[in-house]
Amino acid sequence: MSFFLSKEDYRSYSLLKYLEESSNLSESILKIQEELSLSTFLLKKTIENLNDDLDELGISEHLKILATGTEVSLEIDGHYSSGFLLSNYIKRSIYLDLLIEFFREDYTTLEVFADEHHISYSSAYTILQELKKVLKKHQIFFDKKKLYGNRRNIVIFYYQLFLVTDISYTKVYPGDVIDQTNQFIFLLSNEYSLSVYEKKKLFHYLSVNLLAEKSKELEICKNIIHFFSEEDVTKIKKLLKISSTTFGYLVLIWLYLNDKVDRTYIENNKDEGIEQLNDHFIQKIEERFKPLQEENTWEIRRELSKIHFNILYYPINKFDEFTINIYFFRQNYPEFYFYLLDYVKLLTEEYKELSRDKIFLFFSYLMLVINYIPIKLISDPVKVGIDFSYGSAYNQFIKKNLGLYINLNVEVVDDEQSAYTDVVITNMNNLYGESSPQVVVWLNPPRPVDWGNLTKILLKIQEEKYKNSQNN
Repeated sequence: MSFFLSKEDYRSYSLLKYLEESSNLSESILKIQEELSLSTFLLKKTIENLNDDLDELGISEHLKILATGTEVSLEIDGHYSSGFLLSNYIKRSIYLDLLIEFFREDYTTLEVFADEHHISYSSAYTILQELKKVLKKHQIFFDKKKLYGNRRNIVIFYYQLFLVTDISYTKVYPGDVIDQTNQFIFLLSNEYSLSVYEKKKLFHYLSVNLLAEKSKELEICKNIIHFFSEEDVTKIKKLLKISSTTFGYLVLIWLYLNDKVDRTYIENNKDEGIEQLNDHFIQKIEERFKPLQEENTWEIRRELSKIHFNILYYPINKFDEFTINIYFFRQNYPEFYFYLLDYVKLLTEEYKELSRDKIFLFFSYLMLVINYIPIKLISDPVKVGIDFSYGSAYNQFIKKNLGLYINLNVEVVDDEQSAYTDVVITNMNNLYGESSPQVVVWLNPPRPVDWGNLTKILLKIQEEKYKNSQNN
């Protein structure tokens, strides 16, 4: 979606996001210039533009950029993030205005569009050509007044675009579509648990598909029809009081991919393409690590079916940005992280049709293994001893908090002097000799910096254990 941003807006957004993800929400000027490829002049100008935009959006009390002689820092209070800035930058983009005109079929000529937006004809022509070039990759093309080509991709593109920009419903949808969609949301909310954000997602999804249905452009592939049970589709049609079976399937797809329905996959009518990818994943992960327990295998296969259905038949996340900072997962789950990097690379070489979805696959697989495969099944935990001067009750207090503050593969051992202990936490100085485990000395009670130092040490030990296992 950053394609929609001007150069200045892109620099401002990149700077804010970079500071968000930096340790202590600050970074040296030299490092920022190097990472974001900014000259001294451009960095200074970007900071000024960003602060002006934050002020104009009325959020300068919640997000502040501060620059000193050597570093730039960010002050935040948790009310807003860079995502808010991105959505507002896209909303003021002339690219979006042109796409909305094609979506609403209000577009007449490029001359009229240029005149209404106070730009030259040559600028408008350049914008249209750039959009054509980008969307052509997804089999989406521009006709005289509307988009044509891959109808599924067009629907998903507009769905994701309107969702990311958080655009006003009345700006893009006719009144009757808004009323009908609100009625659908009401009926579905009574049947399924929907969060506020899920209702917004569902609103755009249903509205875009309703307009496609009115234009007689709604279509789904035959594999989807075989994937879901006729009983479930009939249930959706009765709930929403609709006659369109195709629209019923599309509603069911969204509910399925957003974890709202329990039983949609028909076990006695398995899809061969999905089952092949499921088997491939489970086989390779068991070869690399250990055989999975039966209950884990069942859960993993269920989630894999959802991932592979998404990829093969209805890629609802096709235009997602996946701007999540992946370094956290690399630090905390190195075994999964590095294994999946290799796995996705080899998988997409074998299945060429999946090569465009590498990022989605990697992230989806990562969430799957983290949520459904206990880390202790595939790697040795970092063993921690607790030895404070205040006795067993205080040691128990530290042990209890260890599980709350640190999300790592850690095991507390009773004998802190054991040969298998990796780290000992204590409040005593010079208590252990050189041959003892690594010692971390804390104050009483521990400060945030104490927890932070321990986490760094545990991550380092965990990475060393992973490297040793690779060597072995």
